[in-house]
Amino acid sequence: MTVSNNLAVGLFFIGLVSAPVLCFLPKLAQFVWLYSKPSQLRRYLHADKEGKPAWALVTGATDGMGEQFAHELSRQGFNVVLHGRNPAKLARVQSELTSAFPERAFRTLVADCTAISCHSCSTKDTHNVDFDAIVSALADINLTVLINNAGGGISPVYQYLHDSSTEKILETTNLNALFPLLLQAKLLPQLIQNSPALVINMGSIVDVGLPVVATYAASKRFLNCMAESLTREMAMVGRDVEVLAIRAGGTSGTSSNREKATFFEPEARTMARAALARAGCGQPVVIGYWPHAIQAAVLQALPSFVLEPAVRNLSRARMEQELAMQ
Repeated sequence: MTVSNNLAVGLFFIGLVSAPVLCFLPKLAQFVWLYSKPSQLRRYLHADKEGKPAWALVTGATDGMGEQFAHELSRQGFNVVLHGRNPAKLARVQSELTSAFPERAFRTLVADCTAISCHSCSTKDTHNVDFDAIVSALADINLTVLINNAGGGISPVYQYLHDSSTEKILETTNLNALFPLLLQAKLLPQLIQNSPALVINMGSIVDVGLPVVATYAASKRFLNCMAESLTREMAMVGRDVEVLAIRAGGTSGTSSNREKATFFEPEARTMARAALARAGCGQPVVIGYWPHAIQAAVLQALPSFVLEPAVRNLSRARMEQELAMQ
């Protein structure tokens, strides 16, 4: 073999070894930058032209992550509108926040996110969400942040689609997709007027298509597309409204998970802080908590013959666990 041939072979093997490294380094740099970049949340903590202070609306604020969003936003200087469907729970959270942050103002908003139908657009059916009433209730404040946190599965959470009732499918879709969509549609004019403004829609990493949660997973994927579309819409009309879909993984201290917090299943406060820390990240869809991003990357890297049976077995185990607890 000639010297030139030896050189060619050497260069080939160097390229073979270095190519994966060179492909990985930009992704690693992007990952480090994304999760070390300072949050831009304070951009949205501004008074309006009349001097009114900034307010944030948190849906599903009576428990878990929503309650922690309210605490964190209050700590960072926002007044907060607390949404829920249980007046007693809302009163409890408002009382706790008032004691913890006496310099802040708080309001409550009662609405059942699952109660949406075509009748809500044409009648005064009290069982449907009255979005116009919500807009009226918030018209006098400087609303700059909307956290669409309300969501979750309708019991039984883990169930084959063909065994799910029409009522359950509609309630799950209303709660996780249609309510945040309609609420944004109604509040965007106010957010645009009060810009810069921020919308965060809490999604889930199950949006990759986990079995036995088809309706829930599809509803969460809906939020990703909505964030991408609205980000482009705001750019088209030159409005300073940031729209984020935050994909979350397992989180403890929520209504569906009371287990002890771990590295990969943080407590609700940690997850809420991680979501708010992504404000200004420059991406419309992002995993909020960096260990969840590592989980997602590892799963994505697995070959399908390993991933598919593992996903099916995990989903089957969770479905059986839920059935055993009933």
